[in-house]
Amino acid sequence: MNKKNNRYSAQALAIAMVVLVVSSIIGIAIYSRAAKDKLLSVGERASAEALEVSDLVLNQLINIPISTVTQAIAGEGNTFNYENGVTLTESNGQITELFSELGLSEVFSGLNFCPVEVDGNEYYLKIKEADPNTYFEIRAGQVMAFPVKGVSVGLGCSVSLSIALRGDSNVGFSIEKIYGKTYTNGIAQEYKPYAIDDVQQYCFGCDPTRFIGEDWIKKIEGESIVVELDDVDGTYTLDEIRVKAIGGTIGVGYALTTECTQGFRLIDVQASANCDGTYRGKQILIPEKEWSSPVFDYSIFNGQGSL
Repeated sequence: MNKKNNRYSAQALAIAMVVLVVSSIIGIAIYSRAAKDKLLSVGERASAEALEVSDLVLNQLINIPISTVTQAIAGEGNTFNYENGVTLTESNGQITELFSELGLSEVFSGLNFCPVEVDGNEYYLKIKEADPNTYFEIRAGQVMAFPVKGVSVGLGCSVSLSIALRGDSNVGFSIEKIYGKTYTNGIAQEYKPYAIDDVQQYCFGCDPTRFIGEDWIKKIEGESIVVELDDVDGTYTLDEIRVKAIGGTIGVGYALTTECTQGFRLIDVQASANCDGTYRGKQILIPEKEWSSPVFDYSIFNGQGSL
């Protein structure tokens, strides 16, 4: 009888130990999952905060001519070094100082997260000339423009355009030349009437269901298209080159001859932040010369007021 009782006691003890071990494993797993979820939640919050800081900085700058921004950084009478660029940080007040120079006050005063006073937190603003291999993406119907505006660029000055696919291969693009004359403060007082020869259309896949007619030229991705910036048509000089995406998104890269880089740069503006050990940032490309709106590509004018 005692042996039987001892056997039952041993079995009960073994079962209890198994239950304890399983319970411990489950408890550790639950704790580990909870700790991991908490860590992920903290990381996601810090990431969102860093991106919000980046957006805040960029949103202040996109409404100001980039030449005004670079001049404020360089200081009165100095020239901004586009090639090397500059990186400003907020822990020493450089970004706030720049905003103050631009007439923007208390940009960061409303932030209740990611304070730079906390050790490790930092905001960054980097501005420099975009790398020649940087492609500016434009979506279907959007336009990228090179505003020459009748500026004397010298003989042999040209721009080499390189178009890259961004997804669908059955997309196209057009390159239009606009000519003007009699300039006042950089604005043409008279434009050459529209001519079909001033617009050339290109396609990559040239799918016949999308690209109808013989006016389309098949193009190889990355193949350069050279446009002379000193081009003239009769008494008109080249005013603007407009690249329009058709049927999808394309990337536009360009290279200029050394004689005519002034005024035609793309400026790379990067805003980023480090919040609670998480680094995030955003980047935009801003043309040194302002572009006109693509709405004009879809408007009809008769040059005599209302239609």
